[in-house]
Amino acid sequence: MNTLPKSEQPMAVFDPDSSALVNDIKEILGGLLGDRHLTMETDLFELGLDSMARLELLALIEERFGVELTEDVTQEFRTITRISRVIRNASSPVDG
Repeated sequence: MNTLPKSEQPMAVFDPDSSALVNDIKEILGGLLGDRHLTMETDLFELGLDSMARLELLALIEERFGVELTEDVTQEFRTITRISRVIRNASSPVDG
């Protein structure tokens, strides 16, 4: 059992289907796109997630989840499923 306060616990590797991760992504997207009903496969580009909004989303994801991403991954930000995979892959330990 981990006895450290939550703020001092190491960041966990995210499960891409984790409801907490999905809820965090939806909260971030709500700030960018307004309150909308978003499913895991809603096409975010069709809802107005343009290139500027994707860059803002990139910065918010990096801040919220403590991951470092490059601008080219913003092309993967089409659905919540894809965003969660990007976060999971960025937070996974690198072999080597």
